[in-house]
Amino acid sequence: MALGWGISGTGDIIRKAVAPAICAHDGSRLVSFYSRTAARATQLASDFGACRATADFDALLSDPQVDIVYVGGEVARHAPETIAAAAAGKHVLVEKPMALTAAEGRQMIEACAHAGVQLAVAYYRRYYPLAQRLQGLVAEGAIGTPLQATIDMASYYNPAPDDPKYWRVAAAGGGGALQDIGSHRLDVLCWLLGEPAQVAGFTGHRVLDYQAPDTETLLARFVNGTHATCRCTWGAGANVDTFCVTGSAGALQVGAFEDPSFVLRRRGQPDQVIEVPAVAANRHFPLIEDVATRLLAGQAVRHDGRAGWQATRLIDGCYRSQASGLVIAV
Repeated sequence: MALGWGISGTGDIIRKAVAPAICAHDGSRLVSFYSRTAARATQLASDFGACRATADFDALLSDPQVDIVYVGGEVARHAPETIAAAAAGKHVLVEKPMALTAAEGRQMIEACAHAGVQLAVAYYRRYYPLAQRLQGLVAEGAIGTPLQATIDMASYYNPAPDDPKYWRVAAAGGGGALQDIGSHRLDVLCWLLGEPAQVAGFTGHRVLDYQAPDTETLLARFVNGTHATCRCTWGAGANVDTFCVTGSAGALQVGAFEDPSFVLRRRGQPDQVIEVPAVAANRHFPLIEDVATRLLAGQAVRHDGRAGWQATRLIDGCYRSQASGLVIAV
């Protein structure tokens, strides 16, 4: 028996990673592509050997051979498409971030729970060897009690209005750097530290004039007491990508999550460089494999919608704090 996948969306991430990963998994098969542009759906179905293509989302959901829907369009589409898929009895793997707001994320979780279907969020970096090693070290107390964490991401991104990816900088599309790239790191941080409790934040348009902010700064406190900052900008003249968790007995210092190593630092001891295996050639494959294998075995997904909701709560809290000037309970 194979797990039948329907895919909503035909963007780069679908063509370059998601569809190839599904095709590469022995227990999965591509059944149908949905796009609002029929020709795009037809092209991808031809490219990847899917049985069907449609410009009617209801047709995708009514297909008896579709067991799970990969919701991969713009962020504004995630909640309505996930809720509709759940009502049709389909499992859902939704692209990150799961929703534009925490309230939308809650609705998605509740809809899937009510329908008795599984919901997972495509935070594939949890499957990176580096992230898994970090999680193990924090869990075993290698740095003692976590005290503070920092995420810094800076780059330059300014697509032209006619760029197919311009939706990433539209307020109802991608939401900006914090939503688009910061969400991955925030998700890993929540995996390491647990539930977030409070958020304060600032967002602004410093040098670029698209709808989404080009500069965002988030300050959070977790239920376990750890403080965290996340600074993201798409207006920078130099690239920065760092992730650090400091504890009472040491610190974990990471560059890009694709790096082959990171550093464990302890006072009075030489820095320990920890090497990790390379990420999978297709970074989505371990995620697809894990979700499909568990569903075929009748098991719950490893990282469910509530896990993916944590990062959305932090991001939404940052935006609400900017609007209100208040510290937001999340």
